[in-house]
Amino acid sequence: MQQPLKNIVLFLGVWFSIFSTGLPVFAASDIWQSPDGRISVMMPASDLFQKMDTVTTFNIAWGTPDGSLSIGVTSEPNPKLLPVDKPAREKVFVTATGATITYSEIDQTQSVPVLKMMSKGRMGSTVVYSYQAIVAVGDKVYKAIAMSFDKDIKDIAPAMDFVDSLKVSAK
Repeated sequence: MQQPLKNIVLFLGVWFSIFSTGLPVFAASDIWQSPDGRISVMMPASDLFQKMDTVTTFNIAWGTPDGSLSIGVTSEPNPKLLPVDKPAREKVFVTATGATITYSEIDQTQSVPVLKMMSKGRMGSTVVYSYQAIVAVGDKVYKAIAMSFDKDIKDIAPAMDFVDSLKVSAK
């Protein structure tokens, strides 16, 4: 694995373990579904991303070869079956990362509330942008997450498309 990608893998593992956060981008048949079948996302194009097998805090993750963009899905227990609490998630995110939330809204995916949140922060001299969709389904909370380094996530179609592809398969 190339050094920039190793650094991203390490950073992703540390950053996201805190949460309890022109070219074709997708092929129509390439869908990743959570092991329990509750959510799915469109898998990224293999010519743009490579699977990252070493990110233990993620169910699945991909990154660009140069390490400038990482995307993935993570989950956490939700034993009390609580819905996503927007103010609480925002507070935990800001406290844990020091980032600034630039967008945060509750959206609907198959009639299920989904928190979509964008942020901008720093990791040393690098500007880190993120976009995530967070949904509670049964006894788990799932997050589709994209992170970019030194480029605004809103300007990266594959990142936006990945997070926006989150679908709830079962309640």
